Amino acid sequence: MATPSTKAELKSWCKRKLGYPVIDINVDDDQVDDRVDEALQFFGQFMENGMQRIYLKHKLTTDDVNRADTNTKETATAQGTNAAEIATTTLNVEAVLGATTLQLVDGSSFPKTGVVTVNAVDIPYTAKTAVTGNIVNLTVTALPAVHVIASTVTLKVSSEWGISQAYIPMPEHILSVMRILPFTDRGNLNMFDIRYQLRLNDLYDFSDISVIHYQMTMWQLDLLDMLLVGEKPIQYNVSQNRLYINMDWGSDLDVGEYLIMECYRKLDAEQYSDIYNDFWLKRYATALIKRQWGENLIKFQGVTLLGGVTMNGETIYNEAKEEITNLEEQGRLIYEEPLMFDIG
Repeated sequence: MATPSTKAELKSWCKRKLGYPVIDINVDDDQVDDRVDEALQFFGQFMENGMQRIYLKHKLTTDDVNRADTNTKETATAQGTNAAEIATTTLNVEAVLGATTLQLVDGSSFPKTGVVTVNAVDIPYTAKTAVTGNIVNLTVTALPAVHVIASTVTLKVSSEWGISQAYIPMPEHILSVMRILPFTDRGNLNMFDIRYQLRLNDLYDFSDISVIHYQMTMWQLDLLDMLLVGEKPIQYNVSQNRLYINMDWGSDLDVGEYLIMECYRKLDAEQYSDIYNDFWLKRYATALIKRQWGENLIKFQGVTLLGGVTMNGETIYNEAKEEITNLEEQGRLIYEEPLMFDIG
């Protein structure tokens, strides 16, 4: 029990750290469970020991290609009374039942064809005819209802958008996707490749030939490849668990070939039980439970118990709050995976 290897053992360790069973910890077991989950979430999200840099490979399938070639559709509609945004006017004359014309007081900003909204009814029109000044007639189908004079007429603007389905569902707990490895095969060189010629003519004898020129040339070739060819742009959001890849799915890769992705994945504590014994995690989970303890006791502040003991939940809460702040700062500065800076 001194070395926790399960969630239950970690909870018991934290409660003993706070004084249990010598003193009663006024925290429900479900609350303890929630605070341990909160600690594990922070640990897996930010701590270097809570995540792993891995390479995932996905075999491209026909379903992937077909899905990427098909868009979902979404219609965006704008409708309002702001004249600077959407044309809005009123009826110049009453539109009677069965009428095929709407006469507008000012229709100069309305397009030749479109859809207007009158009394919450959408009415398509097929033509706009000038009457006099800014007064216009809109040609519509027979109206099913009466619209009185001075009724508000608003232009309804809509557009249809296609949303790409060029994505691959990702496994659980993937925190970020750094890149997908280039598709070009740099291992197969022919005699006309510049790298082949450099190795043939400049590196034939490693005993007295410097490799500095070769290394600098390789860097230059990599730079040219990045500028002229580049990597495939990707988008990934941890809440979606979808990796969007901006490429030509029909020709950049053939069905059956592999995509290799460089990712960071949160470690599963149930699978890797050493996480429960992490030095920082044990202290952080204890501080969270201690704060919960203080929150539970704050409403009894100043209450005197038998024997003259006074409850002081605010002190416990403030101590725990300071501990949590220090631990999170320490974790982010010392144990967090460093950012990948480009230095040049």
